[in-house]
Amino acid sequence: PILTFFASIITIFYTRKNIKTTKYIETITSERIKWLEIIRTEVSDLVSNIHLTLKIYQELIDDKIRSTKSEQEQSLENSNRNNFDIETNKVFANKTYVWSELDFLNKLNLLRLRFNPTEDKVVIDILDYFITFYSVLESKSESDIQKAYKNLNFLISKVQTILKKEWEKCKKETKC
Repeated sequence: PILTFFASIITIFYTRKNIKTTKYIETITSERIKWLEIIRTEVSDLVSNIHLTLKIYQELIDDKIRSTKSEQEQSLENSNRNNFDIETNKVFANKTYVWSELDFLNKLNLLRLRFNPTEDKVVIDILDYFITFYSVLESKSESDIQKAYKNLNFLISKVQTILKKEWEKCKKETKC
């Protein structure tokens, strides 16, 4: 009877410990899955809106080039394109555009806070680039827009890598 009692206590102890461990893993995994979905959604919204503003910047620069050059000067267009800047306020004044400059800064900073400052430094640096792009630079040239497109593509690539890595962690945790 005493041996059975101690065996029961030991079994209860280990069972309780295993339940706690399982619950902990389930909680972490479910929170990680929520985080993945939040990051996926926020990055998708952000990339779409950045892409739209870059397109608007480019259209405004093209309009400015067309309006300032005669037919004969059109042949020189490619060599002088970087001489035409476009002001940020003209992009945000476009009626087809939904986010404001403040929305961009809020979304970029919120997303920035969701990443690990040591492991995800590259992504944070790209987000910082866009924070500067939308808040500090008063006007943009075509080379600024091209650099922004490159950073946008780099951001997508890096976030995809992070999402894949986190998904692999989720799969590994559920196997344990």
